Amino acid sequence: MTEIQPSDQPEMPAVEADDAVHLPEAEASAPEQAGAQMGGLPVEDWDYQQPKRGEIRTGVILAITEQEIIIDVGAKRDGVVPLADLQRMSSEALSKLSVGDKAPMYVLRPEDQAGNLMV
Repeated sequence: MTEIQPSDQPEMPAVEADDAVHLPEAEASAPEQAGAQMGGLPVEDWDYQQPKRGEIRTGVILAITEQEIIIDVGAKRDGVVPLADLQRMSSEALSKLSVGDKAPMYVLRPEDQAGNLMV
């Protein structure tokens, strides 16, 4: 086995303070600008807020079946209006609903046993 002597190791050049990398101001402020906009969209459009119990959100009806209504409430998953709640609604109120309608939704449970968002 060969031992490495200190003289066998290559010397690393010393870095002087004047050798520091200087970025133009436009490049230096790029991270700050990235925080304000991502992909051309304002950061507030990327700010996800998980639904909370009791919160009221405006949703768009995606599907209506005899068993449930599926609603996009701006969450990572769609909201579900279960059959039990549909049965409490009058047939007149149900007949007025159609796919694409916007409606206020009350968050009952952010996640049920199956992982559904119940509204």
